[in-house]
Amino acid sequence: MARRRKGPSNPPIPEWVLTYGDMMSLLLCFFILLAAFSELKKPEEYQRVIDAIKQALGSSGARRSFTISDSLDITTLKPMVTHPDTNEPVESNAQPTDPNIEGRQEKVARIHEGQQFVVGGPLSFAPGSWELSPEAKEYVREQIAPMVRGQNYKVAVRGHAWGLDDRAPGVDPMELSWRRAKAVVDFMVQECGVKELILMPVAVGTAEPMALSRHALEASPENRRVEVYRTEVAVDELHPDPAGTGRAR
Repeated sequence: MARRRKGPSNPPIPEWVLTYGDMMSLLLCFFILLAAFSELKKPEEYQRVIDAIKQALGSSGARRSFTISDSLDITTLKPMVTHPDTNEPVESNAQPTDPNIEGRQEKVARIHEGQQFVVGGPLSFAPGSWELSPEAKEYVREQIAPMVRGQNYKVAVRGHAWGLDDRAPGVDPMELSWRRAKAVVDFMVQECGVKELILMPVAVGTAEPMALSRHALEASPENRRVEVYRTEVAVDELHPDPAGTGRAR
């Protein structure tokens, strides 16, 4: 019976081992070079390195380059521009050709934005009237005034008008809505102890009707109203002397 041949005692080396060995050799050379450059303290060797860099990064053929000083002073680097015809470096003295253009308005107005929060419910008025009813006065005194008294934020008091009945006294709807807002403001200041400084009466006129009846020009109680809103704008942002000291900020 024939004997079985024995295979090689050592298995073949995988191909990745060779690649790994080459990579480690390159890394070793790289670190040796780093160590050699870190020990480069002789001026003549350093100068040879600078000369080699200057020769490799010369300014010939380049539109923009930087000069390297032989004294190795980094503060002497100057931007250079290559002349398109003579191919000689020329120092750039370019200045911006477009200065800042002044706007039409020298001053910019501040825009006060933010949310508005409804304070209480709407106050209804009789057609063509801007007088507060006893019920409306009681509601302002008990529900609205306590929520804005002592606040430092502006409070918008918006008056509304609508319908033929509101035109009966011959007052313009915008004027009527203003008188309604002003009546609420005066009552809050005189009877409820609210600071006049925070109240802003606003005339809306017929711009924001809340409800319309079958006939668009008929008056609706929801449209003859005054609404109170607390804003997010502090009095300090709008008033030059909110504390009443007599001196501007």
